[in-house]
Amino acid sequence: MTFLLRLSFISIIILFLTACSSDNLEKPAPLVEFTPTITVEKVWSRSVGGSSDDYLNLQIAHDAQHLYTVSANGVVSAFAAQTGEQLWRTKLEMQISGGPAAGDGLLVVGSDHGIIVALNTATGQRVWEENIASQSLGAAAIGEQYVVIKTIDDQVIALDISNGKQVWNYDGNAPTLILRAGSTPTIINNKVLVGLATGKLALFNLHNGLPVWQYPVAIPQGSFPAQRMVDITVSPVAKNGTVYVASYQGDIAAVELSNAQAVWSHHLSSYTGLVLGNNFLFITDANSHVWSFQENDGGVVWRQTQLSARSITAPAILDKYVVVGDYEGYIHWMAQDSGKFVDRVRLHSEAIRTAPIVIGDLLFVLDIDGHLAAYKIT
Repeated sequence: MTFLLRLSFISIIILFLTACSSDNLEKPAPLVEFTPTITVEKVWSRSVGGSSDDYLNLQIAHDAQHLYTVSANGVVSAFAAQTGEQLWRTKLEMQISGGPAAGDGLLVVGSDHGIIVALNTATGQRVWEENIASQSLGAAAIGEQYVVIKTIDDQVIALDISNGKQVWNYDGNAPTLILRAGSTPTIINNKVLVGLATGKLALFNLHNGLPVWQYPVAIPQGSFPAQRMVDITVSPVAKNGTVYVASYQGDIAAVELSNAQAVWSHHLSSYTGLVLGNNFLFITDANSHVWSFQENDGGVVWRQTQLSARSITAPAILDKYVVVGDYEGYIHWMAQDSGKFVDRVRLHSEAIRTAPIVIGDLLFVLDIDGHLAAYKIT
């Protein structure tokens, strides 16, 4: 099947899922009243161009001092993290579906027709362009002289970081019905971790693409295709030899990186993401509940259910707090140790779909209409 025909077919069925997600079947929880115990201040804000209502995961990319954003219509921008000063702006003549990702002096984005573009992070100038003939919805992984991309049809493609030429390609043979989302691969120790739409977490040799192991985070069950969807759209996170990952309609699991042996698992459905803190893991589930687990044994520390069906983002951590955004533009701050609300601010009235990011003492949030803001605790 050609790329355009395959993409057209998949796009129809994944938009069906968006309308049938658990968040849309349940009435969003009203905002609860509480007494703030911290003060969150907006440091600066900018308008950078939005991702429209296509449920694209056009996240914020960053390095140590700069932020990078991309709009659906191809406007790529760089900002100084501390001040919000725009450093450069580049207009790509293409519709963007995946990215951006920053690393090793490159900013990488993917178009809806399978074109991968790498820009110089210092200038915004195009370094190389490569047609991988398949759409990517997540951000690329950059490191160890490679750019690794997971496509909508479960291909894993490694490109040479210097010129964009394809080094290897693994075909994961995606199911017919998939989520309209994409996880970011994780590069670690000359290997690359990738979550697949089949519900498997896969580890590949970074240099030649040979599979090292696959671990079934979820096993498809049910009589109907929608019931059998077990996509891993949560980007895997590795720490101290253990990989943490979750799937839609499946489990959250901790797996040994060296041999794919299970450390612990819980039944939990997630399509947003997770983050690791000091000995704890925080994740948003498909019902917009926020969980805290102990890293070492998976013990549940707390669960915050008062944001139910508010389509909240994956969590971020700043200082002693866990932060998520929601469908009405609110940013919710919770105590790491208890999950209790400590403050709430509003970016704008538009939905926040991508996870906040943290650089130093600042937290950055982007909504679907392109409102970008930096916050700090005062």
